[in-house]
Amino acid sequence: MRNAFTLMELLLVLTLSAILAGSAALSLREPYQNARLENVLDRLTFADRQMRDFARRHARSGRIVFQLDAGTVAGVQLPTGEAVFPPFPAAGGVAMDQVVVGGRRVECGEVAVAVSARGQTPTYAVRFRKPKVGSLWLVFLGATGQNLQIDNEQEMESLVRFSETQRTDAD
Repeated sequence: MRNAFTLMELLLVLTLSAILAGSAALSLREPYQNARLENVLDRLTFADRQMRDFARRHARSGRIVFQLDAGTVAGVQLPTGEAVFPPFPAAGGVAMDQVVVGGRRVECGEVAVAVSARGQTPTYAVRFRKPKVGSLWLVFLGATGQNLQIDNEQEMESLVRFSETQRTDAD
């Protein structure tokens, strides 16, 4: 009668444990990335809303600044540079790589979206990329601040173009 495990039995148990742990980690990676993307989208939506509310309440203009090279929202600022909302990164496998605003597409460097003293912006869109999944656009409609998540680039472009023509007609 044996009182211990053999080396072979221990190695087999360790190998099976490693395989199970690896498969669990792989199966949890996508939900984790989705949660990170939702977190970044929520933070950007909140930052946009905060700047609009601040501008309306205090009758002061400001801007939302994106640092595309670093993949961060560099901040929500007043013209003096005072921060209304602190900077935050798009991290966890989520890349923020394009902003479309005022009829132009910016893919690198810094881009600022102006917020009027009435709390309005031009319609703008921010593209987020996730590895192996593709891209998602978060579009902010200028006059209302309503935002939409769109995964089709042509749909985003036509929405931004339509919104800008409506804004031009209203001016």
